[in-house]
Amino acid sequence: MNRCKLILVAIFLMLGLVAGIILQNSLFAAFCVVSAALAILIPFVLVIGAIAVFQMIIHNHRFKKTIRYLLLIGCSSILSLVVLLATGGSINRWKIKAVESYVSHAVLILDQIKAKTGVYPPELPINVIGEPPSLLRYYGSYYATPESFCFEYIDEPAGWAGGEGFLKFESSRREWTDDR
Repeated sequence: MNRCKLILVAIFLMLGLVAGIILQNSLFAAFCVVSAALAILIPFVLVIGAIAVFQMIIHNHRFKKTIRYLLLIGCSSILSLVVLLATGGSINRWKIKAVESYVSHAVLILDQIKAKTGVYPPELPINVIGEPPSLLRYYGSYYATPESFCFEYIDEPAGWAGGEGFLKFESSRREWTDDR
């Protein structure tokens, strides 16, 4: 493959990577767009591929270069969309792990506070625990009674918006539950 084609493929893959980073907070919308684009691009690539095979069979070199570039652009676009979803999904999984790590750290501190005062704090002691990760800050909450506490959030970037359910960590169970 010549340099021009390699540069073209690299540009499409970088576009997918950058789009995945930009669209990380609207992962579900990106998934819908990618699904629609793939529904158009895959048949496009198959048709162009069939034309390329047909051109090779009859040895008509008239459109050969154009068809190769169209095939390369179509395949690169499909790879770019796959990279977009993989990037956005990876970032979302990283954010979920950040929430789980933060909550496991917070549980230890909240238990220490209850051991000292006899009750869980009604407000999250951010000065002691630290600032919550973005999923908890923007899509979640902490609430407590004197005997228990709960962290919950909606994984809205992945498409679980509109009160369809929460991912919860309740002090009574000491585990995450998913009631989506």
